[in-house]
Amino acid sequence: MKDAGRDLLDTGWQEGPTGLAYIFRAIGRNFFTLLLTPLLFIAGGLAYLVTVQHLYTATAYLRVQLDDTVLTDNYSPLETHAQLIQSNRIISMVIEDLGLAETLKPTPGRLRQFISAARTRLELDSDTAAEGTDNESLLIGIVQAGLNVERVGRTEMIAVNYTSARRSQAMQVANAFATLYTEDVSGASDRVNQRRKDALEGRVEAIRDLAWLERDTARKLMFRNNYIVTSANDLEDRIAEFHQQLSTVSANEAEIRARLAMISQGDDMEALQASALQTDATLEIYSDLISASRKLEQLKNQPGVSQDTLDRLEESILGMRASLERAVRRIRDDLDLQLAVLTARKATVLEELGRIQDYGRSAEWAQLREAQRKAEIYERIHQQHLNDLEELNRSDASSDVKLISLARLPATPSYPKYKVLLVLTGIFGLLVGVAIAMSREWSARSQPKPALIVDPQLRRHS
Repeated sequence: MKDAGRDLLDTGWQEGPTGLAYIFRAIGRNFFTLLLTPLLFIAGGLAYLVTVQHLYTATAYLRVQLDDTVLTDNYSPLETHAQLIQSNRIISMVIEDLGLAETLKPTPGRLRQFISAARTRLELDSDTAAEGTDNESLLIGIVQAGLNVERVGRTEMIAVNYTSARRSQAMQVANAFATLYTEDVSGASDRVNQRRKDALEGRVEAIRDLAWLERDTARKLMFRNNYIVTSANDLEDRIAEFHQQLSTVSANEAEIRARLAMISQGDDMEALQASALQTDATLEIYSDLISASRKLEQLKNQPGVSQDTLDRLEESILGMRASLERAVRRIRDDLDLQLAVLTARKATVLEELGRIQDYGRSAEWAQLREAQRKAEIYERIHQQHLNDLEELNRSDASSDVKLISLARLPATPSYPKYKVLLVLTGIFGLLVGVAIAMSREWSARSQPKPALIVDPQLRRHS
């Protein structure tokens, strides 16, 4: 029993309904079915490829200049541009530019025609312009059905795809969409820039007039005050200058007064000695006087010196003393004159300083400062507007949307895909063939087998 079971177990994978031998024999019995079915389906696919309407897709590419911060997975202005390209306005522009109304000639379906005719007979449609509008909507729908605009990955690129039964039409329509939308965006940008330029130019003129008016007011105020000062900086500089002059005059005055104090009105030798130190000439006379005086003392102490010699020497000393006194008086007079000049100069400086300080506290000075301040503000605003205007002029030639590449004539159809269709039909045909073969095998196994008739002679022989 164990040997018999082992034999059945060993040969079951060969002889059973799922054994490899059985499968090979089933494939052999249904070989022509498994071969012909895929071939028939492939032939049908070839016939479909020959008879079906081929569609061609042409693609033009646009680039939208954006900041990196707006390039996200969920949303970006690129999606807005893609929707605008597919808008009815751009489609109408393409239809008009290429004359597609004559090429496509949209016609409504029979059911739609029947309903429209019935409503017309029943006078249910009171709008007489509905027919033209309806044809235009049909034409827009036809063009829109072949249009597909999408963003290329996460880039700044937009692909404008158009599918048509004619290769040339697919290329022309795709290029028309890309070109017209680029020109439309550029024109809109130019119009916006022109409006901004017009507004800026108007503001530039107005601000320039205001600045000129304030400058003219400032000039009139300065002229009325004899141009005593011309600006706040000038006022500060003038005050600082007068303070410096006053300091210099005071220093010179103190020096002269000190020199005058050194020159005494007395006639003693100490006063003459102090006065002799003022100039080189007086110092020389004083030196000669001292030398002569010492010589006189020496001669007086020497015996045998005549009185006449002593008298002449004394007269010479008196002459030198008189000369020194005259020189000292001239120095004193000169110092008195310089002191008077410095005193007058000091009074003048104080007067000018007081006048400027009084002007700095006056209402006219406040008006002058306000006029100059407003003029500076207006001039800065004017310069800023000029810079903005220059920037707008530089940006006139640039646009956010640029045409990167035009669509080319499609070489192969986008539908149907030859290889893909043939492979799919072959696989499907093979699956159908397998299904037929399995059905036949199942039917053959489900039928009852005829009973085996044994010859009695053979039974007796056995």
